[in-house]
Amino acid sequence: MHLFIERNNLSNTLQLECETIHYYKQKKGHLGFCFDMPYSVSTRSDEALVERLNQNDFPIIFHGIESTYFLSKGYFHNRKIVVRLQTWKHQKYKKLFHTYPIGLDKIRYKLKELRYAKFEYELCRKYICAIIPSVNEDTFKSCSYNLAYETLPHFIGMTTPMGIEGNGNYCLFHGDFSNKSTELTAQWLLKEVFNEVEIPFVVVAKNPTVEIENLAHEKMHTCIVSNPSDKELIELIKKAHIHILPINELSEENNELILSSQLGRHILINRAHPASKGLQSICHIARTTKEFKQKITALFDLPFTNTDIEKRERVTREEFDDKAYAGKLIKMLY
Repeated sequence: MHLFIERNNLSNTLQLECETIHYYKQKKGHLGFCFDMPYSVSTRSDEALVERLNQNDFPIIFHGIESTYFLSKGYFHNRKIVVRLQTWKHQKYKKLFHTYPIGLDKIRYKLKELRYAKFEYELCRKYICAIIPSVNEDTFKSCSYNLAYETLPHFIGMTTPMGIEGNGNYCLFHGDFSNKSTELTAQWLLKEVFNEVEIPFVVVAKNPTVEIENLAHEKMHTCIVSNPSDKELIELIKKAHIHILPINELSEENNELILSSQLGRHILINRAHPASKGLQSICHIARTTKEFKQKITALFDLPFTNTDIEKRERVTREEFDDKAYAGKLIKMLY
């Protein structure tokens, strides 16, 4: 495995499962700038990666558009290549452009949209196949890149959900606050929902801003846990009673929903959530701020039962058959 990440940021589980892991540093500032591609791509351009990959002729999986610097430069043309994508980045910045008022942020997002659109279009002419989560298929179909792709759900590493019967102690929202959409959703929950619903509410945040930390501490029944370890996150999820996972139009992934469905109790989403039909069937749905308040109040007194657990086990078998989908990936690669 090859990662552009600090060694101490990697989970112990991943280190145990991989035969070898190689670490690379992202270039910072002007050293990572390139006129013909997005900054998040050009900063991941360590030549040592090419040297190591050229030591064999194995197929290569690039995870995310950010990892494709050398692929875009024409390397590995004689290799079997697939790219694991979540969504189109240019669509994300297009949404941000339309969300923000006139100002520097609006200009910045428009420039990013144009740069990603050009880069993604050029890249689609070079690589063979993309693997996308099935819940995002409509997003890919709506784009005119004419990309060859296959759908493949997330690998979850669990055969049986681990939700616990009974009642938890609080409501929970968790996510990566490096994504602007995550912070906007947390702000809405704190300002518009838990301003009146006086039920314990915990925000679990990776890379939170000072603003969201201050907001979470304004009321006695709300708090924030910043940058927990993997073990701490799992414990927080298991002890919660309601997992509140609304999304807005800027959201990209549903990893938090998958994790909550396997480890947690009740899940509350909004109608716009891009969950598969299977995952939607195990969630409670609210559409408005008023409905979120009503559902949270009602669910907090509703025990999580063995019937709920059995339903999740059935959905897990149908939606996330890791063994079957690993076989599909192997066929694509070989």
